Amino acid sequence: MGLVRTWHRFWVVWVGVVIAWGATCAQAQVPAAARQRHAWGRFEAESWKHVRVFSEQWDEKGGPANLSTTETTSTLEKVTDQYYTLQLETSLEVGDKRIGGDRRSVTQGYYGEIAGQLATIRKTGDGEVVVQGRTLPVEVSEILITAGGRTKRTSAVHFNAKVSPYVLKRVSTETAPESKGATTTTVEVVALDMPFRVMNETCAVTLIRTVETRPDGVSAVSYEAQCPDVPGGTVWQSSKVTNAAGQVVRRSVLELLDFHVDGQAGDDDDDSPSSRRRRFHRTRPTPPAAPEKNRR
Repeated sequence: MGLVRTWHRFWVVWVGVVIAWGATCAQAQVPAAARQRHAWGRFEAESWKHVRVFSEQWDEKGGPANLSTTETTSTLEKVTDQYYTLQLETSLEVGDKRIGGDRRSVTQGYYGEIAGQLATIRKTGDGEVVVQGRTLPVEVSEILITAGGRTKRTSAVHFNAKVSPYVLKRVSTETAPESKGATTTTVEVVALDMPFRVMNETCAVTLIRTVETRPDGVSAVSYEAQCPDVPGGTVWQSSKVTNAAGQVVRRSVLELLDFHVDGQAGDDDDDSPSSRRRRFHRTRPTPPAAPEKNRR
């Protein structure tokens, strides 16, 4: 059971990693434009999404797998041109048992910085990124996240203002004070405008691959589908974690259960993007973790 609790905490942290990926989509722009190109920032407060993650994890001795289900409701509490705040409600089930839960708020700027951190950005040049054989021009910038005068994370971001999700590639290096090495994360778009079933409609999604390597030899690989009509973007994700010996110690699949886009009065009467987003439906019961005021 201790291993399951450990991976529950890992999932809460991983949600933060996904949020940070969305944050780097804000690149070097005026604040208003940064918000509109952000996976959460372009939505109004009270928008939310509810996801479920099925996980299998093993100990290093190769014992029987621990099976668990994690559900997370992420609600956009506040959004400005400088930052946004999410409330995360997470629950864990192992078999037919619910093992507590976690509820917390996370506030981030559009470059991934949190309270007490400073984000600076500078353009380092121009380049190209190839996606599905298509060569796309990009602006390459360096983003530094610092705290107390020390660099926490350095990212090389490849940005195209005309192609969603705008950041087509990002390579980040992060060093923790107690770490003997750096964690490197490479996130890159591998396919654009792919058809994907979201609820009961087909949505054009972006497929993204993420590879993370840690100094202790642990690595994680994931593929995800992002839909711009859904708060936070991610509608599906498949991932696995391997140890230094190359053994798979965890694998998981994320699915979107429900979401809500809060909009202005009258959105339901037109074919605006907000109206189309709100017309996605599912046949499952309302998720218990969804905020009461947002339940339909």
